[in-house]
Amino acid sequence: MVLFGAGAAGVLIVGEFQPGQPAAALGAIPVALSSIVPAIPGAILALILVKVAPKKSALIFGIIAIVFTLLSLGGPVNVKGLSTGGLVIGGMIWRKLAGK
Repeated sequence: MVLFGAGAAGVLIVGEFQPGQPAAALGAIPVALSSIVPAIPGAILALILVKVAPKKSALIFGIIAIVFTLLSLGGPVNVKGLSTGGLVIGGMIWRKLAGK
């Protein structure tokens, strides 16, 4: 949603997303894949936790989700040549997660 909202506002997220490659605009396909691919194992993990530890499954899943969310922020932080739009949007998300 952030990518489409930024695009509608005329903000392009440009950066060197692959090391050694020229800077390019972030497209919808990489964003969709990076959202869908982790969702499948996450759903499977949630189902397993409900079976194994039904009373604590939400807490355990929440802790695991927080850890993976924080680890996933390492990728965007290391993008070289990130455009101002990408920095502003990333900063807004970071501030929201940090509770500021």
